[in-house]
Amino acid sequence: MIFYFISFLSAICIGRIMSTPLPPAPHNRPQQPSILSRAISGSLGSALYLTVLNPLEVVKVRQQTSSLTSSSTSANVKAFHRGRNVIFLKNGLALPKAAFPCLLCPGPGGAGGGTSVNHSPLTKISARFLETASMKSRGILGTLRSILRTEGVSGLWAGLSPALAAAVPNTAIYFTMYDELSIKLRDTHMKRFSASEDQARRQIYIPLLAASAARFVSSVATAPLELIKIRQANSIGHERTFIEDMRLVAREKGPAGLFRGVGSTILRDVPFSAVLFLTIETIKTSLHDMNALGARGARFYEDRGLQVPAQVQLTEALVSAFGGGVVAVLATTPFDLVKTIQQARSSCSPRLSTFGVMHNIIRKEGIPGLYRGNCIRLLKVAPGCAITIGTYELGKRFLGEI
Repeated sequence: MIFYFISFLSAICIGRIMSTPLPPAPHNRPQQPSILSRAISGSLGSALYLTVLNPLEVVKVRQQTSSLTSSSTSANVKAFHRGRNVIFLKNGLALPKAAFPCLLCPGPGGAGGGTSVNHSPLTKISARFLETASMKSRGILGTLRSILRTEGVSGLWAGLSPALAAAVPNTAIYFTMYDELSIKLRDTHMKRFSASEDQARRQIYIPLLAASAARFVSSVATAPLELIKIRQANSIGHERTFIEDMRLVAREKGPAGLFRGVGSTILRDVPFSAVLFLTIETIKTSLHDMNALGARGARFYEDRGLQVPAQVQLTEALVSAFGGGVVAVLATTPFDLVKTIQQARSSCSPRLSTFGVMHNIIRKEGIPGLYRGNCIRLLKVAPGCAITIGTYELGKRFLGEI
């Protein structure tokens, strides 16, 4: 709760800092909603999106990290019950020892001196069967069924708490800063080039710069929470809270360990946001110029001097955000894959750079390997963009009238 409060204050402060004296705005420009109403609207949209679509995020993480199972076999074997001759996993699943002899070998005390994990080459095969059951080949529905069968319904919402803790303040900072920067850049362009507001709105560099700067700040600020979200979504039978996970990472790797994968996060999020908002603004402009939505578009009402209804604004926001989400996902999936792999690795695993991980993937799986999990990410992110931005636009209008 404190982090949420600090994030909202940060968003407000950023907006105030950027609200330096600007040239007089055109008289026909609608009054902008308050910074607080925009921060709340963005947070509500993000929370709704994550809650509804979190199962797809879990599936995506499991598919993208399905090749990392060999290093986590020992972590998932909880105990060997000699009396019953079974293996107990941390997710509560009991398996007969005879079925998977390659998982166990005599401990230091000999045959009766205990049991330890066998790191033989066969472990990779067994671990893949036990933990992921070849999730890449199962597909989306198969992976969902596997998670439901082994972890229950709660497994589909693994990592939701840190996801909300990361995304709510992230979106509050991100959307608020984007709006403020866009307004400042448009007004500066109008003053410098004596341009109209419509001409300034069509400048490509404005959404590119505003979205990139806003996303950079918000991604770095919430990188530790994003790291914990990935770790929990990738863990089977996870028992620690995200605060305990954060303490564990900080204890093992120091404060810098909380920013593991932040480079690939920035390489994914900054271009994603730049492409997303550039595409959104382009689609909005095209819909307006061509009057493509007819009576359901904003131009129909503007040409008649009427106020644009909320449902029309929502329709345009949903259409443009969905299209922008599709384009942005296709452009940034390789970086999303690398980020997920880096953050899902054990703290003791050797650290590879973003392009080092990419090189390994291409060497083993070819170029298509960089798009592992792309389908599930499209199913999640494209409608997620529509939900988040649609809720944001609707919330700004509703809260601005209160």
